[in-house]
Amino acid sequence: MKYKYVFTICFCVLLSTFVFAQDFSYGVMLGANIYQSDNNNGENQLITENNELVATTNLGAYIEYGFNNNMGVKLEASFNKKEVTRKHANVMYTFNFLELSPSFKYDFGNTYQQGFYMTIGPRISVLTKSESSINNEEPIKNVHLGAQLGLGHRVFKFIDLEGKFDYGLTPYFELNNGDKSKFFGVYLSALIDIQNLLKI
Repeated sequence: MKYKYVFTICFCVLLSTFVFAQDFSYGVMLGANIYQSDNNNGENQLITENNELVATTNLGAYIEYGFNNNMGVKLEASFNKKEVTRKHANVMYTFNFLELSPSFKYDFGNTYQQGFYMTIGPRISVLTKSESSINNEEPIKNVHLGAQLGLGHRVFKFIDLEGKFDYGLTPYFELNNGDKSKFFGVYLSALIDIQNLLKI
């Protein structure tokens, strides 16, 4: 039993030392999601209205740890709404999502959070609300996954301007005939680093 307590104490000490030694930051995220939805059968049975890219507001927050001058990890949490029209059925859907985006970050400058950077990681979308223009029960998925690749640059010492390419890996809509619909597009964001803003 003594070893259990010693191990717990050592683990807590190491964890706290690691956390407080890192370049930790947090902030808010303001931006837009420009997206489209396509069906894998090539006929676009479930598409965004008029088969065009649609923009919606994307708001959230993030936390970030820098391990050294070049590498770190970031977790973004955001809320957004997407609208799609199922063309042949003339049905409009409105989806509200909570999205979590953990990512690995590589900063190309000599100092972390001082210049150009790249991020890569998954996107986890959780459906929080769904509405349709008619009363029906379509096979909408509650959780679906995507992959993201982002590029960004720090300006004014506390703002990151970032663009992330997004591609759906799993469908949010799937019919019995095998047709699957996925989102793809880009996220454009301004991330305000509150931790560094308070230091100014």
